[in-house]
Amino acid sequence: MAKDLNLDNHSIFVNAFISASIGMALVSLEGDWLKANQSFCRFLGYTEEELMTTPFQAITHPDDVETGRDQAQKLISGQVKCYQSERRYLHKSGKVIWGLLTLSLVEDELGKPLQFFLQIQDITAQKKAETQLKLEQQRYCSLFEYHPDLVMAVSMDGKLVQANAAFERITGYSPEEITYPASLVVPEDLERMRRHFELTYQGKSQQFEITAIHKMGKRVMLRVTSIPIIEEGKLVGKFCIAKDVTVFKQKSQKLRELEQLYRLISENAQDIITLTNRQGVFCYIAPSVQSILGYAPDEVIGRPASDFLHPEDAAILSSPDYIEAFNGNCIKMENRMRHKDGHYLWIETTLKLTHNEQGEIQQVIGVGRDITERKQAEEELRKTKERLEAFFKNSADAMWLVDLDDQVSEVNATFETMFGWHTDEVVGNTLPIVPEQLLIANKQLHHRVKAGESMISFETLRQRKDGSSLYVSTTLSPIRDAKGNVVGISGVCRDVTSRKTMEKQARAAQAQLESFIDNHSDAVIISSENGQIIRVNRAFERLFGWTAEEVINQH
Repeated sequence: MAKDLNLDNHSIFVNAFISASIGMALVSLEGDWLKANQSFCRFLGYTEEELMTTPFQAITHPDDVETGRDQAQKLISGQVKCYQSERRYLHKSGKVIWGLLTLSLVEDELGKPLQFFLQIQDITAQKKAETQLKLEQQRYCSLFEYHPDLVMAVSMDGKLVQANAAFERITGYSPEEITYPASLVVPEDLERMRRHFELTYQGKSQQFEITAIHKMGKRVMLRVTSIPIIEEGKLVGKFCIAKDVTVFKQKSQKLRELEQLYRLISENAQDIITLTNRQGVFCYIAPSVQSILGYAPDEVIGRPASDFLHPEDAAILSSPDYIEAFNGNCIKMENRMRHKDGHYLWIETTLKLTHNEQGEIQQVIGVGRDITERKQAEEELRKTKERLEAFFKNSADAMWLVDLDDQVSEVNATFETMFGWHTDEVVGNTLPIVPEQLLIANKQLHHRVKAGESMISFETLRQRKDGSSLYVSTTLSPIRDAKGNVVGISGVCRDVTSRKTMEKQARAAQAQLESFIDNHSDAVIISSENGQIIRVNRAFERLFGWTAEEVINQH
C-alpha cells in the first residue's frame, strides 16, 4: 500500500512539474541540467533540448553568478534548507529578464543531497514597473528639491509638511524653524491668501501675490501658485510654489519710472523722437517735430515716413542695401525731410529695431536732429577742399606735406617734375631733396616750424634724384588741426636757379668791368647824367694827382 502511495505521489509530482505555470527545473549538484518544464523553457526562450546543452552560468546574468554559487553551497552544506531571491537571467534573444528564484534540495531517504530543484516566476514586468515607479519618484524628488522656486506641501490645518532647499534661501528660515508658513506673511495679505486657499480646497488651482518677511527683516514679494493635494480621492492639503519676484517688481517699478522719464524727455527734447511700425507708419512722434518741420504731431501720426521724405531718399530707403544694413539692428542715416512750407531740411536719424519674443521686427525707434546748417558747412568745406586740392595739384611751385615724424604724406606733380622723385618713392619716407651738408640745418628749421613758426621765402640749395643741385626759394608753414595743434608741415619751393645764375653772371661781368677800368693805362672818368663824377681809375689819379675820394661826387 505504501509503495502504491509513493507511485501515486510521484505521478502527481510529474504531472505538476510538467503542467505548472511557473518555471521548474532539476539541476545536478555539479550544475548540469536534468529536467526542465515548458514554462521554464518559455521563460528563457530555449527548447528543452537547447537548454540541456546550455551551461547554467550562460543563462545567468554575470553580476548574479557569484551570489548563486554562494547560496547553492549553503544549501549543500545544510546552512539553509531553501532560499528565495530575485535574479537576472539572459534570454536566448539576449535581453535581460527578471525571475523570482526559489531554490531547494532534493534529498534521498537518508537526507543526502541528490539534486537542486528550481522554481522561477517571471517578474520582468513587475521589475519594470518598479523601476519606472522609482524613476518617477526620483523625477518628482528632483523636481521638488532642485526647483529654483520655493516648493512646499502644507496640510489642511496649515502646517508645513515638507519644503525644498529654496525655502531657506528665499525666507531665511530652515523648514524645521517654521510650523505654520502663514506666520511669515504680512498681516495685510493674510485675508486675501485665505480666500485663495479656500478656492484651492475646492479643487481650483490659484495664483496670487503676497509679501513675506525674511528672517533678516526685509520684505520679500512672492508670486504663489497653490495646487490641491489629492490622495486616494481625498483632499489632504495643498502644494504651494512661491516665486521670489522682489527684483522683478523692483525692476518693473523702475521701468515704469523710466517710461515716465522717457516720455518727459521725448516731449521736451529738441530732437525728433519717433516710433514707427514694421510698415514704416508713424505710431508716435515727439512734439519737437513742430518746431523743426512745422507739423503738429497729429498731422504726422498714422502716415508713412515716405510721405515726408525727398523722393530720392525715399527710393534709397526701399532698396535692398538699406534693408540689409538693418541686419545690425541699428543704423544711422541722413536724409532730406520736407518742411510743412515745402522746403527740405537735412535730418540725421539713428534708427533702432525692437523685436518681439519670436525675434520678429516689431517697431523702429528713431531719434532725428536737424543738421541742415552742418550739411551746408560741409558743402562749403568740400568746395574749399576741392579748391585747395586743385591749387596743390596744379601749382607751378613744388609742394609737399610731412607729418610730425618728418615722413612725407603727399607731393604734387611739380615736385615730381622739379626733383625727379615719383610720389610712390617719396610718400612714407623722409624728404630726399635736402643735401647731406644741409640735413642738420633743415632739421632745425623743421623744429621751429613744429613750434608754430613759419619760414617764409628763404633761399637754399636742394638736390634732385640724379644728384644735381638747384637753388630754390622755400616757404615752410605749420599745418594745424581743428584745435589749433600743429600736426605737420607744408613746404613750397620755387626753382630760382636761373635767377641765381644770372645774378652770378652779372656779378662776374661787374667784376670784369671793374678790373678793366682799374687796370686801363689811360685815365678813365665815369660821370652821371648831370655831370657828377661817380668813378675814376688809378691812371686818373696818377695823371692829375687827385685821389678818387677827392673827386667823387664833384662836377
